[in-house]
Amino acid sequence: MKLGKFAFAVVVVSMLGGCMTSPPVPRVPLNDSEYQRLPQVGTGVIEGQAFLKTLGGEVKYGAGSTVYLFPVTSYSEQWWRLTQIEMKPIAAPDPKHDKYIRTTQADGTGTFKFTDIPPGPYFIDAEVTWFAPTGYGGGLEKQGGVIAHRIKVDNDKTTRIMITQ
Repeated sequence: MKLGKFAFAVVVVSMLGGCMTSPPVPRVPLNDSEYQRLPQVGTGVIEGQAFLKTLGGEVKYGAGSTVYLFPVTSYSEQWWRLTQIEMKPIAAPDPKHDKYIRTTQADGTGTFKFTDIPPGPYFIDAEVTWFAPTGYGGGLEKQGGVIAHRIKVDNDKTTRIMITQ
């Protein structure tokens, strides 16, 4: 009987351990000189649409979502690797990073546009979320999430991107 209680305790502890989240990974230091070496002016254009499809095939648009555009650097590469590839939590961003982020707002169909973008590689992301019934007492559950892509911008060209999965 003691072995049964011990085995039960091991199972419970294992299950609870699986519910724990990892602590956020510390960010690498933001290197301002890395950003200063990037082109500061440009004539590139980015046009696109942010949306997701539900498992049932319904399209959910990023209506009114803020779309973020920021250059690829060692700082943003770490964010990309941890959040988009390894799916790990990351520490809060350095407030100095805000000055390197461009934003625009998507319209009712999730369509957006950036103009006068310097050439180079960028990350672009948007959040597309909606609420769906849970089936338990009429509750709602938030679904969707942040979608990000890596893109390249050239002067005098329009880059088209669908921010989706």
